[in-house]
Amino acid sequence: MKVKTLISVTTILFGFYLNANAQISTSVDTTGGIPALLLNGNPYYLNAWTVGLNLSNQTDEQVKAKMDTVKSEGFEVVEIFVEWKITETVPDVFNFSRIDSLMDYAQQIGLYVLLQPEVGHAPWWFADNLYPNAIFSTYDPDSASHSGYLWGPMTMTGFSSLPIFYHPDYIAEADTFYTKVINRYKNHSAFFGWTLYVFTSGEYNYPGGLTYGISGFADYSNYTKTLYGSPPPNPLSLFSQSSPDTRSDWKDWRLFLRDKKRWALDHFTQLIKTLDPNHILIAYPGLSPLWGEFDNGEIAEAVVSDYTYVLQNPNIDVIRVAPQISQDFMEVVGTEMSFITYILEPYAESSYRYGKAFLLQSERQVNSQSPTVEGKITAWAEWAKSLGIHLLWWSDPDTASGTSGTWTTAEKTKNHTNNSIKCHAFNRRIFHI
Repeated sequence: MKVKTLISVTTILFGFYLNANAQISTSVDTTGGIPALLLNGNPYYLNAWTVGLNLSNQTDEQVKAKMDTVKSEGFEVVEIFVEWKITETVPDVFNFSRIDSLMDYAQQIGLYVLLQPEVGHAPWWFADNLYPNAIFSTYDPDSASHSGYLWGPMTMTGFSSLPIFYHPDYIAEADTFYTKVINRYKNHSAFFGWTLYVFTSGEYNYPGGLTYGISGFADYSNYTKTLYGSPPPNPLSLFSQSSPDTRSDWKDWRLFLRDKKRWALDHFTQLIKTLDPNHILIAYPGLSPLWGEFDNGEIAEAVVSDYTYVLQNPNIDVIRVAPQISQDFMEVVGTEMSFITYILEPYAESSYRYGKAFLLQSERQVNSQSPTVEGKITAWAEWAKSLGIHLLWWSDPDTASGTSGTWTTAEKTKNHTNNSIKCHAFNRRIFHI
């Protein structure tokens, strides 16, 4: 009897160990009316938190503390950035010890992890030592004192550099980094899926523009000038121009950059899915109508075109939009005249039509004049779930732009409470698609 009991206990413990260390697969099932996200073949509602944004500004213990909080309040998935600039500080020497530690800790406490390799900023040596001609050179069109002033090469010695996302030297180095990251973590038992983030895929990077919109932050390097075949036109000031920039040479320049952006998107999505076909790939398209007040007549047209292109990419499983959800947006959820629902519902519908699941990044936009959003979060989440929209809560303030703030304790509690009522067979509003 003692021997049999020992064997039984050993079998149970061994079975538990295997389950705890089992690899998972994630995918999207496109056979239903609305594409379903699957975890090991079963429908799964993704309701996640970011915890590892900008690891260069956080210690591992700080990130682990966030993970503990997320786990204790009912969440199952967290997102962590993997920054190229701090992973390969010396050429061809990769230090993944921090990500290893965080992935193992997630497994230990029972969390799944979305990984977002971040290659928009190359390590400092990329420009300083090896590829000085493969980084952006930009204009500042919005300076009152020197409109059209050339800022020059975008590099910060000892920290990072801003690479030309279609330069062959950048592609080679970024491919190596992606390959290292994917092969290292695709079989980790805590790994859930990939988020594509290159300089070309963020929602701000319109063809020919970044945070300044279509008329601003663009590449004027000698490499791009040569590739383009003629000097690019100087951008107009976005905030001082009285009418849309309808110059034919500007449109040609914008279309050139759009095509380069699409090439890079196709390249990296193909690479990721070839290396790891067993997990979802999430991608950011643009969502320009939510910044309509900054549109100079070209942004919306450019980004809607990009959105359609992303939808058609066969390697992308999930569309992720990040409209910087503010209190004002949440205030009108559920009303007949809801701006945010009016904009997002057709975007979700088009995503479903192309067989993509839809992930909405919810950020707390700073607005000191509005009441707290605590009472609106449940309505917001219920509205999203009624459409089959998955939610990712952005937990860190965007200190660079000052547009996003930290969720209050009461608001976070409401977010987590809402998560506890999630169900795998959540209510879906069926569109005619």
